[in-house]
Amino acid sequence: MTAERRKPQTGKQLLLRFAEGSDLRDRLDQIAKANGRSTTAEVLLRLEASLQAEEKTGLSFVQTIKAATVKAASDDPDMEARISELEKAVKALQKARS
Repeated sequence: MTAERRKPQTGKQLLLRFAEGSDLRDRLDQIAKANGRSTTAEVLLRLEASLQAEEKTGLSFVQTIKAATVKAASDDPDMEARISELEKAVKALQKARS
């Protein structure tokens, strides 16, 4: 049995670091495997979907999350604090990107 050869990769690369102690990478790996995709393909698919949703609705990612969690926030007093932390993280990413 011969090993399947991969095609040379093309396109721009992005080095992405995950916060110390974060399980996000492991979660993405598991989800990608369950969906039959590479982790890279899973991340790109999710990023593209969030950008398309933002363009379609005119709402930012954070606004979309807020709109989707209005009911949950009323049922969970910690939801507002978690949303606030998410907003801070998104702003930090946007600042780092620019």
